Amino acid sequence: ARSRGLDVKVLAFGNVDAGLQSELGAIPFFRALTSWMSDDDPICGWLNAFHIVAEITREDLTRISDIGPDDIMYFSSALPAQLMALAQWLGALPRDRLPLVVVEFGIDPGVDVQQGPEGLAYQIRDPRIDARAILYRSAAARIPNPVAPWLRMITFDRASSDSFCAVMGKHVGVLPTPHIAMTRPTSRSGKRPIVVSVLGNQRPEKGYQFMPEVAQRL
Repeated sequence: ARSRGLDVKVLAFGNVDAGLQSELGAIPFFRALTSWMSDDDPICGWLNAFHIVAEITREDLTRISDIGPDDIMYFSSALPAQLMALAQWLGALPRDRLPLVVVEFGIDPGVDVQQGPEGLAYQIRDPRIDARAILYRSAAARIPNPVAPWLRMITFDRASSDSFCAVMGKHVGVLPTPHIAMTRPTSRSGKRPIVVSVLGNQRPEKGYQFMPEVAQRL
């Protein structure tokens, strides 16, 4: 986006690694650690953590003062608490200040998929083990109808979007997976094509960054 001349602000976790902060030109901003899932209460620790993180994140969002209808906010890998915070923040903003918010879900909604007689069935997990489905559902129900057009929820995979739709009862769109051109386009007319297929999530922790070299060696 910056290479296209757009004014970009990256708001990161408050304790973001210094090297990563420099690479992204990021501003340390958010106080809540997204991976904190429980306050260790044996019965409702998952619910306590959800409410605490959602409230802290909502408070942080209210500190963004220079935002308006010409802006686009891209919220990456949102968990239920972040979705709840966004719903509450957008609901409190004056309508003439609403930005377009794109919320991307980077992991599954916490359900087990089974093949039923009428197609796929989604089984909710015990919230003491994995509460994401219940909390996503609760957060989605609190998106105010008047601001819903300004909140676009997406994944990069049709099956993933379908599961989020089923869990939240809301539309979740699909965006194409971003690709970066590695070489100049080459005409292959009259040549036998070489096809290399890669299955799995295209993320660094899966080793996807090694695939260009693997493809070249093949």
